[in-house]
Amino acid sequence: MKEDWRLKYRAAILERNPVLQSLRIAEAYEAIIRRLEELEENSNDRHKLEAAIDTLNRLRDRNLDRSA
Repeated sequence: MKEDWRLKYRAAILERNPVLQSLRIAEAYEAIIRRLEELEENSNDRHKLEAAIDTLNRLRDRNLDRSA
């Protein structure tokens, strides 16, 4: 599903419960990876997906810092 990653990404970004947000981040990450596998190497969408992964990584790291 082409837009599935966007829905999961948005859910991860908007979730405020740290436990649920960790789950949403994992779901979004998996959906983005699946979408990346569908795209050709030179697709413009790859940049959007890679930026979304970077954002999820920063969000995950921020959550880890808070729980430490």
